[in-house]
Amino acid sequence: MTTPFAALILERDPYVLADLPGLFQAYLQDAGGFLFVGLLFFFLVMLLRPAQQQQTAVGKSLSLFMLGCVAVAMLCYAGYGALVMAEWAKPGQFGADLMNIKPPQDPTGYVKTVTPRFSLLGYTDRDLPEYVRPFPPPANLKLEPGQPYPQPYPWQALLLSVGGLASLLGAAAPFAAGMRKLRWRRVWAIAVLSMKEVYRNRVFLAFLIVLVPFLFPITMFLPFKAEDELRMGVKWVSVITSVLLLLAGVLLAAFALPNDVKSQNIYTIVTKPVERFEIVLGRFLGYVALFSLAPLLVGVLSLIFLVASKPSEASRKQTETARVAVRGKLQFLSRKSDFVGVDVGREFNYRRYIGGDPNSSQRAVYQFPTVPSGMGSAPGQAVPVEFTFDIYRLTKGEENKGVDVNVRVTSWQCPQRPPGLEERSGEWDWSDPAARANYAADAAAELLKLPQYKNDPVFQGDPAAVAGRAVNRLRNVTPKDPEWAVVNTLARKYGFYEFAGKEVFDFQPERVFVPAALFENATGGKKPANAPAVQVFVHCTTSSQMLGMAEGDLYLIEREQSFAQNYLKATFGLWCWLVLVIGLCVTLSTYLDAVVTLLCVVFLFGCAFFAGYIQEQAQNIGQGQSGPFASLNQLLQAKSPTAQAENTAVEKAADTLDVVGAKWGFRRLLNVFPDVEAFYWTHYVSEGFNVSFEHLFLNLVLLLAYLFPWFLLGYYLIRGREVAA
Repeated sequence: MTTPFAALILERDPYVLADLPGLFQAYLQDAGGFLFVGLLFFFLVMLLRPAQQQQTAVGKSLSLFMLGCVAVAMLCYAGYGALVMAEWAKPGQFGADLMNIKPPQDPTGYVKTVTPRFSLLGYTDRDLPEYVRPFPPPANLKLEPGQPYPQPYPWQALLLSVGGLASLLGAAAPFAAGMRKLRWRRVWAIAVLSMKEVYRNRVFLAFLIVLVPFLFPITMFLPFKAEDELRMGVKWVSVITSVLLLLAGVLLAAFALPNDVKSQNIYTIVTKPVERFEIVLGRFLGYVALFSLAPLLVGVLSLIFLVASKPSEASRKQTETARVAVRGKLQFLSRKSDFVGVDVGREFNYRRYIGGDPNSSQRAVYQFPTVPSGMGSAPGQAVPVEFTFDIYRLTKGEENKGVDVNVRVTSWQCPQRPPGLEERSGEWDWSDPAARANYAADAAAELLKLPQYKNDPVFQGDPAAVAGRAVNRLRNVTPKDPEWAVVNTLARKYGFYEFAGKEVFDFQPERVFVPAALFENATGGKKPANAPAVQVFVHCTTSSQMLGMAEGDLYLIEREQSFAQNYLKATFGLWCWLVLVIGLCVTLSTYLDAVVTLLCVVFLFGCAFFAGYIQEQAQNIGQGQSGPFASLNQLLQAKSPTAQAENTAVEKAADTLDVVGAKWGFRRLLNVFPDVEAFYWTHYVSEGFNVSFEHLFLNLVLLLAYLFPWFLLGYYLIRGREVAA
């Protein structure tokens, strides 16, 4: 059996093109807020300068435009503050941003990162998330029976976005005017000079030489299980390559401009007709061009070494592929309406569990809102459904034996219902009993068309008994069996298929095949708006055992692509990391010393890996956990952390500052950190999942969006710094 690392734990869903509106709105709100503070600081500095310098800083027309943007932003933020206070007084009446309210505890036991959603154009009942309860309508609003009432308009989201947009335009106006003065010929000359300097320093070459031994597969040095050879080799190369190249990038980029100032080499440049920002841009492009070769070279060489090491067949089966997975939403259901899965008390509460028994009504239901139309014509008329479940044993069970699982797949045209509270059987039934009877009769008729069943005495006699035997026979059919054509015929008509008695082992990837005609049935007809196109019901039938699963543990496989191409795609994420640290180093070094720049970039990039932990700690403030102000108060009074609160005025003030100020400060701090997890694809490649070009395009968009405010900062800093003698 494989190790627990064989399961891909999805802490967040990758960004897709549909997320762009919500991400753009969040970008306006976050980046615009920081730029608004920067604009206020800019005008404060301008007021302290002599009048002549004020006129020549950015020009009179640009100063007026920037001042107008600041005024618009101030009005928007003031209106937002008023709405927030009004919302506290009367919740639900003044336009709270319902689309981006923190969701409740995930029924699977693990709260994933939620992508911001676009919420500027008002709400409809269909748009609102399920966990947002509708606010009560005004008393004077007359509604027809069943008519949905209008939701409050999201003025808070609108004001924040407009204020952020105004701040962004105001800060970017001088930058846009300055960009017209740039000459790319001079920029490229500085970039070439930067690459030559790196080559002469030999630092970059030294890191590449040190990296060479680590490109060889780790299995040459350490023993691993046969099924883990390729997986661990991919992770090993990724970690070592990332650490060494990022270290080289930080060291070279952080010391570039400060060393130019220290050695006075920059004086020979700024005294010529060269824009100062051309120096920053040239340095950045030169380092990016040079470091772009390293991930590509390392990716190609390490891939050759991995293939040449001849990994085991078990390892190649699990990792040397690029499965295009279609994922759904997980829901736990049973005859009881409040069933949300069983918590077995494990420390890492990622999975919830269902009880195992033939008569158990507990089901894990994976719902797929849509499915690709191409699945209806999959090769071999079969679509794989792959899963990796956790087994929690209540008894020892049989040695070397897993648990039995039934997998039922239905389209929206074949709805299922749970058993009633009064029913002894836990079997889920069709919502339409007549359709179930017709399915059984058609199953018997189709089987009797096959030569091996025409004279079979088991399928002769009472039609009802024959129909029941036919249904049972089709519950264990695979694509290699001649009955697979019958299964597809029935699935095309009824949208139903079930595989019974699949043996599952702990954390071992397994798969069953579903007739492709079922997906043809799911994409046909007029589907109700709220109905999932396809549902997968998982039932554990082994008594005294429990089966655990999370949302990422079961998926449909649309197709498989090249592992080599997928492996090289992961290097794009490493390239994005390199561009991030180079951009931060170059922009911050326009004003800070080399060592300070190095420490700042290491802090920003390093803390970004712990952003989830920081966010969790911030959310728990005021909910049974003390914040920084309350902790400081305990330290000053020499109190034990477990001491009972006295509810003094000082303690109440500290608690209020924690809930209001500290939580707000933590959220703002998280917005400064780069979203490094969005660029990390090694876990996808090592587990054999495809990285789509859509995800890589979103990576590039996120990279440019994050660096843009930093380059605005670098533009102002390099213009305001005294670098000439």
